[in-house]
Amino acid sequence: MRTRLPGIALASALGVLGVYLSRAGLVPFAGAISIAIVLGIIVGNVAPVSKISSDGIEWCETVLLSWAVSLLGLNLNLGVLAGMRGGGGAAVIAVLTVVAATLGIALVAGRSVGLPKSLSLLLGVGSAICGSSAIAAVAPLVTRDRNEIGLSISVVNLLGLIGIFLLPALAVLQGLGEPAAGLLIGGSLQAVGHVVAAGFSVSDGVGELATVVKMFRILLLGPIVIVVGLVMRSRGGASWRLVPGYIVAFIVLAVVGNLGILPDGSAGAVKVVSKLLLAIAMAAVGLRIQAAGLVRQGGRVLATGAMIFLVQILLLSLLVRYQGL
Repeated sequence: MRTRLPGIALASALGVLGVYLSRAGLVPFAGAISIAIVLGIIVGNVAPVSKISSDGIEWCETVLLSWAVSLLGLNLNLGVLAGMRGGGGAAVIAVLTVVAATLGIALVAGRSVGLPKSLSLLLGVGSAICGSSAIAAVAPLVTRDRNEIGLSISVVNLLGLIGIFLLPALAVLQGLGEPAAGLLIGGSLQAVGHVVAAGFSVSDGVGELATVVKMFRILLLGPIVIVVGLVMRSRGGASWRLVPGYIVAFIVLAVVGNLGILPDGSAGAVKVVSKLLLAIAMAAVGLRIQAAGLVRQGGRVLATGAMIFLVQILLLSLLVRYQGL
């Protein structure tokens, strides 16, 4: 453990700084995870990480990341399903259709420009579910290339930032009512912060509906990660242990969190801890990303991400019109 301390301390400092900058609003529309990985990339390239720090950094980006993902399960609110039913089964069908289509489109689009399947999948999951958190949850199952993780998080968050201004404008230009506008914004934007910013800029009603739709998408993180884990392990000739331990913990904690047996306020505290651990783990990932690799592949990855995002928006626009929302 003594050899790991320098790396753990460095990643922790960057992760805490990322959380602080996010909470203080000093980096507008950027979440703690995104800020932490960017800080890691900057520090790792300006002052190359020494061998003294590498053990701790590796521990953070593997073991600590697994803990952080597991804790995310405790904050999945299954009660969102009731809200979605209240808004009509059409919204549920639309979200499920777009999530499935987004994953398929990501693989096809990535292949068309020569991206690795793992990177295409990260872009698809980040776009379909919940941005950085979804990428962090799936990454250990599909790739060990830190550049792929950094690229996918950077592109998904950049497109989300653009979407904050693009989606409200599209909703107004199309003359969409509140249910349709809420579904369009909540069903396409990548991060919760993006959805909240875009939805409430249209109206309070649109903001509330968009947030419910987004929460439903986040609820799909568990099933998506399980499916990806099963597929990847079966292709690799996996043993009987098809589902990684951290995914089992994720499921168990999701059930526990929804049984209402935890003390008041504990879920909120766990949410803060999980976000902090995730920021530290992503800072560790950033510390070992080489900027040259990001520059080489950046154009193709951005083009693929943009293609995925545009198809999401087009498909949702068609669905809301077809369903008469």
